[in-house]
Amino acid sequence: MAKERLTEERKQQIEELYRSLHRHNFYSVLDVDRTAERGEIRKAYFAISKLCHPDNYADKDLGSHKLYMEKIFQACSKAYDVLSSASKRERYDAYMEKKQATAQYATDVYEQQASLHRVIEEAAEAAREQESEEIRTSPPPPVQIGMEPPPSCPPPGAPSVPTTTPVPTTTPIPRTTPMPASSSVPPAKMDPHSREMHEARRRAWTRDSARRRLLSSLGGARPSDPTAARSRDWVAEAVKAREEGKTIPAINALKMAISLDPENEDARRMLAEIMGMASGELGQRYYDQALSELEFGEMQLAQASIEKAVNLCPSNPTYVALGAKILLDSDSDLHKAYEYAQRVVLAEPGKASHQLLLAKILLKAGLQARARSALMKALELDPGLKEARSLLGGR
Repeated sequence: MAKERLTEERKQQIEELYRSLHRHNFYSVLDVDRTAERGEIRKAYFAISKLCHPDNYADKDLGSHKLYMEKIFQACSKAYDVLSSASKRERYDAYMEKKQATAQYATDVYEQQASLHRVIEEAAEAAREQESEEIRTSPPPPVQIGMEPPPSCPPPGAPSVPTTTPVPTTTPIPRTTPMPASSSVPPAKMDPHSREMHEARRRAWTRDSARRRLLSSLGGARPSDPTAARSRDWVAEAVKAREEGKTIPAINALKMAISLDPENEDARRMLAEIMGMASGELGQRYYDQALSELEFGEMQLAQASIEKAVNLCPSNPTYVALGAKILLDSDSDLHKAYEYAQRVVLAEPGKASHQLLLAKILLKAGLQARARSALMKALELDPGLKEARSLLGGR
């Protein structure tokens, strides 16, 4: 069969396909549907092989396009290997469904986090505005004639006129600052000291009164407060959703509770717990996704997935150890692989496999003496670790 020439149109087609490889799955790289039969998959594979195999072209020097074609051909061969096997294709389809569900779950969690911050900020701002409005609009209380200063510091020459205390007809709300007594004498006609004392007590009483009214609509609300009651109802909804395993609805309910009552400690405590659970669940999903991607030879995807798992659960040694192994195998970032390996050794110092992983990274980095020390430590923890003994015996 005569070989073809690599035309400009064909070059552009190869370049576009190469640049979009990272966005493709095994179906899209072969340009077939998820429901495609085996024969259709085989036909698509041979068509793209003809396009991307360097041996099919008469040009002696394909330049950078040779590398592009090799990468595309490798991706298509891997896709065909999986999709042409019924068992592998079944596992790959399950992985694709889980990946899609994980992406949707991550979107929901991150959107809830962003909107939650807005709810808390808006509720706090509303509380501050309400407090300011209460203080600004509170009318000055009536004052008593001849309001006396405390006995400990009588003003020189101040008249001593006894005050009368009105008898309350209802049980008052407890106050931090006593309410000033009423008076028919306006403050302007009082002597300077009495007027100053009157103003100080008026401001203190106004401030305490506003604070009490504000607290009655927030965390310290009276049991009969309808706003606080609605907030507690939303917390109850969140508890029910959490028991049913519905993380996102539980977060939504707690957002409503906090928007009504920013100081609701039960809502805040439960929200912290549920957000922690959501992060843990999302980290587990990304870890499982990385394992599937490793099974199908998708090293770059596995690296991205395990990075997300480690970022969500940085103290989970299982995730961190897998991250170190992937970085080591892909030879992409030995510095970060070493950092991860150190973390797992510190987290679980009694595991020989962690010491072996650290030693492999050190060996690849050319740090022979430190690698030997790690290998000896691994053998101390597990004398039967053949791989460690083999690596140590070879150096």
